Amino acid sequence: MIEIRRMLHNFFSVTVMRLLTSIISFAFFSVLARQWGAESLGEFSTVFSIFMFLWQIPLLGLHIVIARTTATNPETLKEQATNALILSITVSILLLIVIGYLGQALYPESMHTAIWLVGVSTIFMAITSVAEAVLIGQERMHIIAWANIAENIFRVCLGVVLVLAGYGLTEVVAVFVFSRIFSVIIYIKKGNLYELFDHLSISKISLKKYLVQCPTFFGILLLSCVIGRFDFIILSLIGSMHDVGMYSPSFKIYEISLMIPSMITVVLFPVFSRFYQSDQSQYDRLYVNAFKFTFALGAPFVIILAYLSIDFIELIFGSEYVAGGAALQLLAFAVMFVALDQILTAVTLSAKREDIELKILIITSSIYIILLFTLIPILGFMGAAIATLGASFIKLVVRYIWLINVFNIPGVLHQLLRPVFAVVILCAFLVFASNYNSYLVSGMGLLIYFLILFFVKGVYSSDLNTFKNSILNKGV
Repeated sequence: MIEIRRMLHNFFSVTVMRLLTSIISFAFFSVLARQWGAESLGEFSTVFSIFMFLWQIPLLGLHIVIARTTATNPETLKEQATNALILSITVSILLLIVIGYLGQALYPESMHTAIWLVGVSTIFMAITSVAEAVLIGQERMHIIAWANIAENIFRVCLGVVLVLAGYGLTEVVAVFVFSRIFSVIIYIKKGNLYELFDHLSISKISLKKYLVQCPTFFGILLLSCVIGRFDFIILSLIGSMHDVGMYSPSFKIYEISLMIPSMITVVLFPVFSRFYQSDQSQYDRLYVNAFKFTFALGAPFVIILAYLSIDFIELIFGSEYVAGGAALQLLAFAVMFVALDQILTAVTLSAKREDIELKILIITSSIYIILLFTLIPILGFMGAAIATLGASFIKLVVRYIWLINVFNIPGVLHQLLRPVFAVVILCAFLVFASNYNSYLVSGMGLLIYFLILFFVKGVYSSDLNTFKNSILNKGV
């Protein structure tokens, strides 16, 4: 019972964090869209994408190693954290220089100072990345949650004041640097970060071990970031800032929609890691139920998001961005593919099969880059949306086939037939009732979907009990 309470506490903490930070950031983005217009919004979105792209880069993907080792071998915590911190800060200094000069070479002068500030922020990202990896491994996600909430409130409140006062891109991005410093202070105070660093734990052997592991994990991280953010970067380079600005509202809604998939993965990853070592049957059951519930509960909301996409864009961002609503109709379906892929990613990494993860990402990111460079020159921001949707689907299919063949995990597609039937009925209803109020129709559609799911027994109560028991009966 203690374990289920811990998991639920973590789930609640991460849920609150994702929800509040997403709402706060979304509100700030809406203010920017209405105050600045598409061109300036495109510049901000590009710089912000670089900022988010770099979020965990200083640790070179080793957050996976630290979180997993902390969960399974907590006695090595100080050694792990100390040497990881030295490595990540060193990398962040190099990133500062590279990002600054690349920004000057690739982007207009109006963005140069902002990009240099993003480079400076990587030094503080280096510190928070180590702290968060440790806290995830300790399953103390509530500290990460409140640190992120506090940071976002600080960043958005100050940012809105500056925007309304007439300040521009450079000043707003400067706030992002200060917000990262604010987050570091919180981790020092609440996460006992100062206790993790011990100069006596500095070890050439540990540093060398990290460097040996880096190529694989950094490859995984870099390619994951490519799939998550490269559409913005490529669009800004071979498209126009106006295209980026038109694409940004749709992508922002898409990004918020990914909140729940990423939240589930953070919570379940330590559980998958322990199951892999202690009980293979529980490991398989957890995967099957997580995959099934994610599809059955997420699919109707994805359909509704696509159905209401243009209404959402106009309501939140204004009529100037309505033309970009078609991109959201495509990105909505990518949310489901990403969500299901996140479950399979947790399966892969908890089994310490980084080699498979890297191969999957090499294949799918290569296809993604080809799609971006092919479609953006022809279709602009719609090309970016099509490429993102296609890459997310291909990634899910490649990973599922690979894991079925290599891990011999049980197939789960046959268990999705009844939820799929409910989805078909939902779609038919939305088409039939398309002439009526879209919000009312959406609410009725959700009700119809879950009623059908109940009557066709798309999800059994025993499934939920199995999922709960798989947590309660963990071998720890």
